[in-house]
Amino acid sequence: MSGLRMLDLVKPFQAILPEIVVPARKLPFYDKIAYTVGIAITFFIMAGIPLYGAHASTSDPYSFTRAISASSHGTLMELGVGPMVTSGIIFQILGGFQALNVNFDIRADRELFQSGQKIFALLLTFFHAIFLVFFAQTYGTISTDSAVSELSLGAAVLIVAQLTAAGLVLILLGEIVDKGYSFGSGSGLFTALSVSQNFMWQNLALLKVHQEFVGSIPALLMGLWKNGLFNFGGSYRYVIENSFFRQNLPNLLQLYMSVAVFMLTIYLNTFRVDIPIKSSRVRSLATAFPVKLLYTGSMCLFLLSAFSQNVLIYSQSLYVQFPDNLMVQVLGSWGADGSPVGGIAYYISPNNFGYDVIKMVLYSVYTIVGCTLFSKYWAEISGSAPKDVAKQFQAQSIVIVGQRAQSAPRELAKVIPVAAAVGGAVVGAIVAFCDIFGGLGASAAPMIVAVTSMNNYFEILAQEGDIAQMGKAFGM
Repeated sequence: MSGLRMLDLVKPFQAILPEIVVPARKLPFYDKIAYTVGIAITFFIMAGIPLYGAHASTSDPYSFTRAISASSHGTLMELGVGPMVTSGIIFQILGGFQALNVNFDIRADRELFQSGQKIFALLLTFFHAIFLVFFAQTYGTISTDSAVSELSLGAAVLIVAQLTAAGLVLILLGEIVDKGYSFGSGSGLFTALSVSQNFMWQNLALLKVHQEFVGSIPALLMGLWKNGLFNFGGSYRYVIENSFFRQNLPNLLQLYMSVAVFMLTIYLNTFRVDIPIKSSRVRSLATAFPVKLLYTGSMCLFLLSAFSQNVLIYSQSLYVQFPDNLMVQVLGSWGADGSPVGGIAYYISPNNFGYDVIKMVLYSVYTIVGCTLFSKYWAEISGSAPKDVAKQFQAQSIVIVGQRAQSAPRELAKVIPVAAAVGGAVVGAIVAFCDIFGGLGASAAPMIVAVTSMNNYFEILAQEGDIAQMGKAFGM
């Protein structure tokens, strides 16, 4: 490769950039479990530490992206994996279209690519923190007038430093997972942890708000206890109705919808098209290459969530500074409570539907079309396209039964793009339906991500031969 490439600009920073070394050998199962537990504990601690100097705020316009982005409002995990995922998307797109002029067969290029992705994720973390603190003023008003200002310049700088440092720690924790010290990917692990934590909190939390338990199940049990378990009068019916339909707190309808989505996602994971393949070297060795309906898993939800989060952050930041600008209003108008009330930001947020049919339709179109396109194009640029799979077949001397080796890309192109697009559309439709009719707490997106992540973990364990060890660990 001749000339200066964009990736070559990363070289001067490689020496000072913190990096996790790849293990010299494959780690034993129990060592990976230990690393996973340690990473999980560190993640939960960071998600529970409030930002020093920030003013508490009950408004959270990014609440619907929290579970997927593994973020927590007002804590060190305010940004979650959003910058990591956004950086990964941009670099995958640039790498897939050869805009970076990278050769993944060369180790030095792979290292430069990973370092560049890490640096860009850290820069995104820093700039997102700047926008949240100084432009959107999420943690308090910053003004030269001391009577109006809620946040001093020193406190604002300190918050930016905390968010940036926490972002670096999260990037390194994710790299520990990605380098083989744990299972799967870092962003997938953090999201699975966040989804699990939110699910447990929404349904089992014993914290009281206005004399009601936050958890839907404790709220039901306490209501039944106070009104008498065997009292079939009006109070009993009120307890049941309130448990299923109470507003502003998790309810049982959301719990049942989450369970339904969990089961539906498991069911959809069984849909696949098996392409018969065989070895061109060993004639008797034949099997099938499965193309699942959810071909890209929940990746489309990661991408859509990251895109929505970026739009909301920049929209709110610009509106606070330029509320009368027409283009800013088109991007999004924001109310005094910090929630979007107009523009693009309003229509892509799954809250405040009410009887706004236009928003229901536009949000559904945005979610379904967005998931479809993200799923389809992610398959093309992430190494899962028909030509990439055919290249893997050729490297392993595999051919499709009844077809010549040269026709593999054409045969795979009949199935893979369709599976990716249809799978994305199905996922988007489920998410849109649950967001509109089940309320924000019943969002299907986090549950779909959790199920696909668990499925990926089981597949990884099966490939690495660790399923038996996992069974022994749990006494099975």
